[in-house]
Amino acid sequence: MGFRFCFAMFPSQNKRRSRLEMCLDILVSLDRGETKPTRIMSDTNMSWTQLHREFDRLQNLDLIESMDTPSNKIGSYKDKRSKMRYMLTSKGRSVLHYFRKDASELERLFNLVHIKATS
Repeated sequence: MGFRFCFAMFPSQNKRRSRLEMCLDILVSLDRGETKPTRIMSDTNMSWTQLHREFDRLQNLDLIESMDTPSNKIGSYKDKRSKMRYMLTSKGRSVLHYFRKDASELERLFNLVHIKATS
């Protein structure tokens, strides 16, 4: 369940994800082992512009780091695909752990309240 459950408990009129939700989605994707920007973009359902804006924000907070991989040059053809790879930092793992713990605690409390309300 996790974060989606946590945010679904308190629905808002606005159907858009908050910046926090988008950042957490990126951290979860990185934690699952995705490192390539296009894979993370697909996994988090964000546009290229949104993704890079959040990458910048997360890097400024030292939650993720980027590294440049060597270029793949085939003859005279230069590979133009992104060479950047992204990884969680230890601080990013701590933040993710904190929110996961919080989400599971909220889920437990919600279930407890729900059981008492239906009894």
